[in-house]
Amino acid sequence: MSGAAPDLAVVGGGVIGCAVAYYAARAGARVVVLERDAIGAEASSAAAGMLAPLAENAQPGPALDLALASLDRYAPLAEALRAESGIDVELQTAGLLRLALDDAEAEQFRAAVDWQAARGLAVRWLDAAAARAREPLVTPDLRGAVYSEAEHQLNPARLVQALARAAAARGAVIRVGTPVVGLQRQGERVVGVRLADGDLPAGHVVLAIGAWAAVGGDWLGLPLPIVPVRGQMVAVRPLGPLPRYTLYGHRGYLVPKADGTVHVGATVEQAGFDRRVTAAGVSTLLALLPALAPALAEATFVRAWAGLRPGTPDHRPLLGPVPGLAGVSLAAGHYRNGILLAPITGELVAQAALGLPTSLPLGPFEVARFAAPAAAR
Repeated sequence: MSGAAPDLAVVGGGVIGCAVAYYAARAGARVVVLERDAIGAEASSAAAGMLAPLAENAQPGPALDLALASLDRYAPLAEALRAESGIDVELQTAGLLRLALDDAEAEQFRAAVDWQAARGLAVRWLDAAAARAREPLVTPDLRGAVYSEAEHQLNPARLVQALARAAAARGAVIRVGTPVVGLQRQGERVVGVRLADGDLPAGHVVLAIGAWAAVGGDWLGLPLPIVPVRGQMVAVRPLGPLPRYTLYGHRGYLVPKADGTVHVGATVEQAGFDRRVTAAGVSTLLALLPALAPALAEATFVRAWAGLRPGTPDHRPLLGPVPGLAGVSLAAGHYRNGILLAPITGELVAQAALGLPTSLPLGPFEVARFAAPAAAR
């Protein structure tokens, strides 16, 4: 950046921060990313990588619109990132099977298929025989399944690295091992960030610090209702074939990966900032194998890990300007959908921070739905 102050300083080098940096750099902005650890060190690399906006009791509304818009961006983004970074994010487009294991689930899923198909989404109901023909590994107790053709998955760790490398190729500066300790302010305007070794002026600051967003709230003088939600996962290596599809049940999911493993997830635990893998968590996850795909119960255990998701009370992210302060925006609180929502978040937050019209309205995701303006306090 030839010594000039950046147009945008992004605090946080996870998938959300790197997506904001990439889209801002693509728009021609001077960008710096400030990450206290390594790129993708926290929840981003611990995720399953599902791109499944319909999987978790989705309902029509702004949150689903946001998720579907992000999903639409993934195929061209994957190609662009391959060209710009040299990294294949391993986007797999076979689709997803949402498994009904009892009659009540079958009735619920069939009702959801009606409105989803009416909206033009590529979903259809399969009876038990048709579902087993499509995926022979599913449990014989199956009552039926929704085949969702457009819901995909990828390698989240590769995605974060690809976004960071592509942003750098467009001129962004990526600074790892650089903790931010506060914000520079002039009255009711943020004009940069405070680092351990000095201040860094910036035209605009974006806080994308995941489960640690409450720290950013302290800097802003604005309580942010974002708390860590632990998610444990395990990986197993089947002795036989991988599932052809992501298999999604009401208690968890099985995601076949390009390296020949199946990722099994995920717990949802209010455990504070405790990132331990626990015996209870692993036991719960391993029980999903015989419940969803009995043949995988004999798979070889590979590893277990945990990450901390940033949860909000309504499970929707906080996007855009901060009430009562100029020069600062949030890109936080993505809960279980950080990977899915990364492209649309990067696009919208970069647009808003740079003073450009946004592709979708940010109103339903504004910080103001939870907090009074800082100036009013």
